[in-house]
Amino acid sequence: MLKSGSEEYRPLLPSQETSLRILTTALRPLDYRKWRRKPWYWRIFKIFKVPVELVLLLTVPVVDPDKDDLNWKRPLNCLHFLTSPLLCILTLKSGVYGLYQIQGVFPVWGLISLVGFVLAIIIFVTTSNEEPPKYHCSRSQDLLPCPQRP
Repeated sequence: MLKSGSEEYRPLLPSQETSLRILTTALRPLDYRKWRRKPWYWRIFKIFKVPVELVLLLTVPVVDPDKDDLNWKRPLNCLHFLTSPLLCILTLKSGVYGLYQIQGVFPVWGLISLVGFVLAIIIFVTTSNEEPPKYHCSRSQDLLPCPQRP
């Protein structure tokens, strides 16, 4: 009995990446294969760029309509709910907004962290690593409509 082309290359055991592996891969601003092939001056420039790239990776959600998964990285996108608002509140007006106290008791950065953490947990529990949610495109900067998949 002959197998069809798609069944022939299907792995015997389906493998799914863990959330921790997805997060560590997504937060890696360096491609080690590319690093080895590049000249020394590119490497020096990259060393200075890596901290900025890491801050951007931690705080800016990216939706890529050209990719099949729309650049959906569930653990990283959940982390964005915590890090993006915190970065905004702690950098606007040199962090003055983040240091305000609500009725002199609770700091604004604490409230922002709490709300971001709750949203991140809700998103993490209600989504999967493999399939981006329908609202994932709404987080893109230019609000592109989500491409329809067959």
